[in-house]
Amino acid sequence: MKVLFVTLDGLGDRPAPELDRKTPLEAAHTPNLNKLASCGITGLLNSFSPGIAPGSDAAHFVLFGYSLDEFPGRGVFEAVGEGLDLNFEEVVLRASFASVAEENGCLKIVSRGIGAEEEVCRQLAKDILDDEIEGVNIRFVYNSKRQGIIFLSGGVSPDITDSDPFCNDLPVIKIQLMLDIKNKKKAEVTAHALNTYLRKVYFKLKDHPINIGRIKRGLPPLNFLLTKWASGRKRLTSFSDKFGFKAAMVASSVLFKGMASEIGMDFIELLYLEDVHKDMKRRLKAASDALNGGYDFVHVHTKVPDEAAHTKNPLFKKEVIEKLDTAFDTILSDFDDDTLIVVTSDHSTPSSGSLIHSGEPVPIVIIGRTVRVDDIKEFGERACLRGGLGRIEGRNLMNIILNLTDRAKYFGSRPVPLDTSHRPSKINPFKI
Repeated sequence: MKVLFVTLDGLGDRPAPELDRKTPLEAAHTPNLNKLASCGITGLLNSFSPGIAPGSDAAHFVLFGYSLDEFPGRGVFEAVGEGLDLNFEEVVLRASFASVAEENGCLKIVSRGIGAEEEVCRQLAKDILDDEIEGVNIRFVYNSKRQGIIFLSGGVSPDITDSDPFCNDLPVIKIQLMLDIKNKKKAEVTAHALNTYLRKVYFKLKDHPINIGRIKRGLPPLNFLLTKWASGRKRLTSFSDKFGFKAAMVASSVLFKGMASEIGMDFIELLYLEDVHKDMKRRLKAASDALNGGYDFVHVHTKVPDEAAHTKNPLFKKEVIEKLDTAFDTILSDFDDDTLIVVTSDHSTPSSGSLIHSGEPVPIVIIGRTVRVDDIKEFGERACLRGGLGRIEGRNLMNIILNLTDRAKYFGSRPVPLDTSHRPSKINPFKI
C-alpha cells in the first residue's frame, strides 16, 4: 500500500467563548473532514509528550519517525533549505533584522522588522562583514524577507541560547551556554564570540546612513540581528532506508525543503495561492500525481491554519478551516483503495491567549482497507478523543503506518544489517 500523509499545521486549538466554548475546528462546518472521520479510525495525537508545545520543525521530524536525539536543530534545515553549503563542523543560526532601542544599557526590541523593504535589507547586509573573534570565524549570509543565516566555525558548539525573545517590547537576550552539556568550554567560547559579534553589528548598523535616513523619515531603523535555532548538522539515516518508502514532500517553505533534503525525501515545491480552497486542492493533486508517478509515500503540508491562529482571532481560524475542508470533497475518490490516507496536524496553535503554540493533542484520522473503522463521525478534538486509536504520540505514527500498509517487520527478526521497523524489499541471498 501507498501512503498519503497530510498535516494541517496548527489545526488544534482551545475552546473559545465567541465560539460557544468550542474550538475553531469543532465550530467549523467541515462535512468533508467529518466524512473522512466516519470512514476511518480516529484518535488524538501529541507529537511529543502531552503538554509540550513543539515547533513545526521538531514536530514533523518526530512524525516522520526520527527521535529527538537525532534532531539537528531548525537552523540546519533553514540553511540547507536556502541552498547553502554546510559541513558537519559548522554551527548555523537563523538571523533576522530588527529594530532595537537602547534602554538602561540594554537593547529593547521596538519592531521585529516584518515587512521591511527587501532592498534596504540587502544593502545593510552588504556592510555586515565576516569576522574572527578569539578563533571563531563568523559570517552572515543574507537570504530574503529580512532573514539570513549566520555561520560559525572553529571549535564551536550549538549548545547556546537564542538572542530572540520572539516578541516586541522585550529585551534582546544575552546569548548563554546551555546547562548540562558535555563541552562547556566550546559553548562558552561560542556564546562569547557571538555576543561580541552582535554587539559590533549593532554599532555598525546604528550609525549606518540607511538607518539615519530611515529615522529622519519617521521609520524604525533596522539596527540589529536577532538570532535563534543554533544547530549542527548530523548524519541521519534516510527515510527510505529507515522505512522502505520512496518518499516525496509537497510543501512551500525553506524549512521543509531543508528537512526533506536532510532525510532524503524529494521536494515538490508549491508556492501558496491566495485562494485557500484552490491552494489545498492543488497540493492534493500534486500528491496524487506523485503517487501515480512512482512514489509510495507523499507528505502534504499546509501552514494556513497555523497562520490563521496567529492572528489571535478564533472566528477567522474557523473560517479558514471551512475553506480548507472544501478541498477534501473528492479525496476518497482521488486516491485508490491501495492508498492509506492519514490526516492530522503537528501541534495545536491557540487562536487566543499569549502562547505561540500549545501542548494540547490534535485529532488524527487514518483511512484504508486494513483499518478497523470506529464509530466517530466528526473530525474534532473532543470527538476524536473517543476514537479507536486512543491517545498516541508522534513516535508511534510511522510504526502504525508500517503496520497498516503491511510493511511491518516481525519484531526481533534481523533480515538485513540495518535494524529497522519495516520488512526490507531486498535481502542478500545465501549462495552455495
